[in-house]
Amino acid sequence: MNNKMNDVFEISPVQRETITQQFDVIRISFNERGIMGVSQHLEELNAIYSAGSDDVIEIHVSGCPGGSADTIQTIIHALIATPAHTVCVLSGTNSSAATMIPLVCSRVITTPYTSMMCHSVSGGNFGTMANQERSAVFFSKLYSDFMEDIYSHFLSPSELDDLKKGLEIYLSADEIRERLQRRAELLESEAMEDDFNEDVEDEE
Repeated sequence: MNNKMNDVFEISPVQRETITQQFDVIRISFNERGIMGVSQHLEELNAIYSAGSDDVIEIHVSGCPGGSADTIQTIIHALIATPAHTVCVLSGTNSSAATMIPLVCSRVITTPYTSMMCHSVSGGNFGTMANQERSAVFFSKLYSDFMEDIYSHFLSPSELDDLKKGLEIYLSADEIRERLQRRAELLESEAMEDDFNEDVEDEE
């Protein structure tokens, strides 16, 4: 009998050197409470902003239903900007905004039977019909661009189109691992190509 509970998969999207030194570990958790307003995550954000190159930010995403689009953008920007090493540990079923966190971490650990549900942003607005229509058009474009940026190389173009149509995409632990591995290889290939192009430009 194949017992998957003993399997833990680790994906390193960008890992160009072996890390041998000791680091201070900062642990952050996003769980069933969801991702709320920015003011309710100041402790987590301050921890990310305060981390240095000798720190590891270990983010546990455990059964998180997602939450605020504004807050996840703030968290993503903080994780991209930090000089610390970032590790995301996925467990349970994570949905919506929570599925974006591992895609901006330098290392991802997927536990058995974890899963993802990706979908488009939900929301609405009040006011005159004309302004509601203008708002819908504006935010539809804004969040479509955001999803394409975040899910690039993880979801296929047809899956991104499905998201824009309002459809949900479900991924098992094996599918998450396979997509993260493929994404890591594509990102590494792109980084190598960029380095080569820079070398050519320098020679010219």
